[in-house]
Amino acid sequence: MKREKQWLYLLAVGLILLNLVQWQALRDERFPADSFVAENTAAESDSAQAAQFYRDADTIDYSGLQFTPWDVRAAAARVPKRTKKPYTIMIYMNGSDLESENGAATEDMIEMLESGVSSENVNIVLFTGGANRWQNDVVPENECVVWEIADGTLNEITGVGLVNMGNAGTLSSFIDFSICHCVMRQIVVV
Repeated sequence: MKREKQWLYLLAVGLILLNLVQWQALRDERFPADSFVAENTAAESDSAQAAQFYRDADTIDYSGLQFTPWDVRAAAARVPKRTKKPYTIMIYMNGSDLESENGAATEDMIEMLESGVSSENVNIVLFTGGANRWQNDVVPENECVVWEIADGTLNEITGVGLVNMGNAGTLSSFIDFSICHCVMRQIVVV
């Protein structure tokens, strides 16, 4: 029961952070600092455009940015887009010594697989890495991998090489990949 409350707490915090990030992105796009629109008609037009905000790996190139340690566009090109679902949960799982020594991340993955969450309405995307040794026969130590959890199975989407899980750009790249790859209305990052 305590573990369920922890997961609910993490999901709630993730939703709050996500809403703040989405609000900031829409606000910045709607009201850029260098071009404030004073007329109401122009402001209404900008508002309608901001409501159609989306990311697409075909129109945005993340690979040239210094903080992006892996090529999001190349990874997205290797896999087909998923069908549109109402929700996507992105889980960034840095195994660290908690996995290498105690199997904590593997236990969390087993809980997710056994959770019974229907993949009909939810994309569950998992990014693994950062452990010297995984306590299972599936997750590799020598590569960071994007996975999908669907109907109690763990399916590899793509490997991205060995990247630093402590680098903020790795998390950013995972989020960008997931947004481009999984068509959804709402997202949660854990």
